[in-house]
Amino acid sequence: MPPGTVPLNPVDKVLKYVDEHEDISMATGGILVVKGAAPDLAALRDHVGNRLNQAPVLTFRLDRAHGGWRRQDPGVDLRHHVGERVLEPGDDPMAAIFDLPDLSLRRPLWDLTLLRGHEPDEYLVCYRTHHMFQDGSSLFATIEALFGRRRLPLPSVPGPDGGGPLRGRGRRAGARESAARASRMVKSVLTDPGFPLRRRTPWLPNRQPFTGECLLRAIDLDIRQLQDVARAAEATVNQVCLATLTGAFRMWTPREWQAPHGRRDLTIWVPVNLRPPDRAGALSNSVGVLPVTLACGRSSPREHLGQVMEQTSGQRIQAYRDRGRALAGIPSPVARRIIYRYLDPGLINACVSTLRVAPRLSVLGDPVRTVLAIPAMTPIQRLIVAIVQYETSVTVCMLAEKSLAADDSPTTPDHLGKLCGEALADLHRAYT
Repeated sequence: MPPGTVPLNPVDKVLKYVDEHEDISMATGGILVVKGAAPDLAALRDHVGNRLNQAPVLTFRLDRAHGGWRRQDPGVDLRHHVGERVLEPGDDPMAAIFDLPDLSLRRPLWDLTLLRGHEPDEYLVCYRTHHMFQDGSSLFATIEALFGRRRLPLPSVPGPDGGGPLRGRGRRAGARESAARASRMVKSVLTDPGFPLRRRTPWLPNRQPFTGECLLRAIDLDIRQLQDVARAAEATVNQVCLATLTGAFRMWTPREWQAPHGRRDLTIWVPVNLRPPDRAGALSNSVGVLPVTLACGRSSPREHLGQVMEQTSGQRIQAYRDRGRALAGIPSPVARRIIYRYLDPGLINACVSTLRVAPRLSVLGDPVRTVLAIPAMTPIQRLIVAIVQYETSVTVCMLAEKSLAADDSPTTPDHLGKLCGEALADLHRAYT
């Protein structure tokens, strides 16, 4: 492999396989909603060009011949990466985002699009990337480098702990730590397998037809209510958000929980970040999987939150981080089988990620008002949720299979968004 090439990790390879074999887009990204008059496209390109030294990950492209990531030589031509869509007044900018062309494998796997014209005093900046190029944590780290104060290091070959390269005594210490981590992982698997051992009938939304088309819906949660519940229950805001979804899912599919043959719970998976604090240059998909069983079959909001807190304890998250890092040493076909288990709707029903974005982002001096996430859709599950915390807002972003929004669908994403507000209000009443 040429010097400076960062090899694809097992998750990258699985996502590359999905991209090549499944009829689904692997694009993911973030959207900045900005108040004010849209900037000139040339000025935005100049700004991005001046920030490339703070986000060198944007200069890497897929080297398919060697199975890794390497720097583009010559440099990045921003005409291929920074563009705009001029919309008509009243147009839906989200629909325009899903109409953007696929990312090209011949260039670094990202683009930035300015969307303007839909509102007189608002514009959007959408950063998209391929899910094997970046995960949610790393793509928002890149957005923070482009429009905030973050400075990312040059991506490098990771060591066994997810950090930089190891040499000499550090390599031997890393081997000892890897052995200890493997021992802990075996013990944790025996006590907590990670997903139901028996397949069940898929959850109602996952029984809807597959069209391959998606739509994005977003709803803001009441930050005051979230913080009140978190303080009263000694929980985190993320945990309160997951409990809110528990109640919303329960109300969204009420017949799923009815006795005598109804479900008692709903298993989702939550991505956990495997990177060191510096984000390791924000290159590739470096997430593990934390299965969380939501108590949707119970009516008590307190039970909803209690089970979430138990399932997302620091000790359990660390155990699953160890498992995720252990995947780095297994063959790709084995990793693919493991990851596809987490996409099996008979075992795991949905993905819910929680993302925190640095405050005070701005686009050429205009403050960013709202930040939205575009999760990557899986080839099997019909609903992916990302909860974004930015400044004083918490936004639930729902990427849904288009069939869920059909006129005859019993599970529309718009209805789920409304129920999130109701479920949070129920939690707030239970704790205050």
